[in-house]
Amino acid sequence: MENELKQQKDSLFDLIETWELQNINLAKQLIKNNAALKVAVAQRYRGLLKLIGRKTIQSLLNLAEKLQTDKQLYRKQWYPDPEEQTILAKIPLKELDISGLRLSVFPEWLCSLKQLQQLRADHNRFDKLPESFCRLTKLKALYLNHNKLTKLPLLIGQLKQLNILQLKNNQLLNLPNSFGKLKNVVQIDLQSNKIAALPDSIGGLKAVAKLDLSKNKLKSLPPSFGQLLQLNKLYLHNNKLMKMRSFMGQLSQLKIWYIDRKSFQKIPESFLQLNLDELCIVSPSIDFPMTHIKGAKNIKIHLHFLLDGHSKNIDFNQL
Repeated sequence: MENELKQQKDSLFDLIETWELQNINLAKQLIKNNAALKVAVAQRYRGLLKLIGRKTIQSLLNLAEKLQTDKQLYRKQWYPDPEEQTILAKIPLKELDISGLRLSVFPEWLCSLKQLQQLRADHNRFDKLPESFCRLTKLKALYLNHNKLTKLPLLIGQLKQLNILQLKNNQLLNLPNSFGKLKNVVQIDLQSNKIAALPDSIGGLKAVAKLDLSKNKLKSLPPSFGQLLQLNKLYLHNNKLMKMRSFMGQLSQLKIWYIDRKSFQKIPESFLQLNLDELCIVSPSIDFPMTHIKGAKNIKIHLHFLLDGHSKNIDFNQL
């Protein structure tokens, strides 16, 4: 009898957790005259119903839509048990936007929504993300701009399906070693942080085509940086880089490159191998000597002068 009841409950839970209208309505009929099943359902979905402020399973209809539209839910701290985490993992919610809520603490229960493919959480006040964040392994796009993050989860490399990662205007000091395991990331924006050094694993970003590291505190780049063979757009200006390294010449796909004047004090021969469409040199002075890189032909040079907001185009072949 006990085994039979367990089978009934399991079948009922499977029915409900398809989150389809007809199945939830069928579940309502099944528990209508069965007290044991009614109690089981009340217990299993108690935490979820409390979160959305409802009491009956009818309220689980359109659950994904409720989680998208009711932004106040993300102000609640809920610590689901393993069974409740299993329930959340099945909810067919693929996109979520919790931007602009000024949240100080990332709602950890959100990390159980394993069907998420896109998460926008810009303009909050997060200073860290829980390690459980790395359970969102189906994420393809992650937007965390304009927060207060000082570090990333150590296992962020588990987000292997990630294509877009935006983290500009935070307070990141470094990147974890697992960062280089994000092999499918195409776009990365780390502009306006406090990153002083990149991990050697950075060379593992085999698919990255656009990388913005501007307005950080980088003093040098690791040799593995030269392994970013798909890199097309690179923004390195407003850092503390004093020179270019020879491995930069390995970036054969590079077309657009923004860099500081001080990085051009010594130019390696490998620079001449690049086939750039645009080289933007950010300089505080219009008095910029160009003759020391005159050997690089067919490169469109754009000088941007910060001193007076003035910009000037130079035909490199006229030098």
